[in-house]
Amino acid sequence: MYDLFCIAGSSLDLILTLTRLPQPDEKLLAQFAGRAAGGLVANAACAAARLGLHTGWSGLIGDDDGGRFVLGEFATYGVDASRAQILAGSAGDFCIILLDDSGERTILVVNSLPEPPPLDEVTLEALGQCRVGYALPRPPAWFEQFAGAVHTGGGLVAVDMESTALAHGAELEASLRLTDLVFTNRSGLGMFASDLSFEDAAAHLLALGIQEVVVTLGAAGSALFTTAGRLDAPGFSVPVVDTTGSGDCFHAAYLAARQAGLQGVERLRFANAAAALKVQHLGARGGLPNFVEVESFLAQHG
Repeated sequence: MYDLFCIAGSSLDLILTLTRLPQPDEKLLAQFAGRAAGGLVANAACAAARLGLHTGWSGLIGDDDGGRFVLGEFATYGVDASRAQILAGSAGDFCIILLDDSGERTILVVNSLPEPPPLDEVTLEALGQCRVGYALPRPPAWFEQFAGAVHTGGGLVAVDMESTALAHGAELEASLRLTDLVFTNRSGLGMFASDLSFEDAAAHLLALGIQEVVVTLGAAGSALFTTAGRLDAPGFSVPVVDTTGSGDCFHAAYLAARQAGLQGVERLRFANAAAALKVQHLGARGGLPNFVEVESFLAQHG
């Protein structure tokens, strides 16, 4: 039984540092800070494994040096990627990350591999043996197969609802009706319901049958919406090196806290603490904490 099984959302990150983010129609000098394995879902998988969850990942991998590097990084973090599918003759997905002196960034996403990723027999079998299945929202035909496999095994479906998701409008709503936990931020809520207020958008998600809507609010912390109401937890003030991957780390930490039996605000505080530790390091996976490190951070901060 997997605690968490993740689908796709993996890439190679090429990191460039510069004094400030560029304006339209200008040239800036940048420094190459290195490459790292990344991708929204894959980052969350690695963060979850670091926090002690038995985590698996499946999806397409490029048949190139970047793909081999990405696959090796899963093993480094303890993620079972034995069901990954290498697409012969292909180049993998990659991102170019522009990082300024304040730690803020712009991410350019280049999807080279086919979407949506195939759900083969061995992947569906794994989804039927997980406590939580985690993916980006995708068109209904794919998502119904994904969610059906998770629910058949008694697991919960969790999604990261953000601006690069392939499903929008009616397709997005159809997928969300099959979802139990939604992770998003203010822009993600705006993508789903641009004509609604922050709270009304969350209420609309709950009306679709979603059990928990978890919203990251940057330095302000995070909020949890359920049918019982809204809970908030403030963020932690720490020196910021790089915010890349902090949301993915937060999602994984929330799921780890949830499985550990923490409730409500405790889950949010645990996840906020994990993200606070993460942003003090460079790269999408730099500084991913383990469970004890998060607990120690919380003890130091009351």
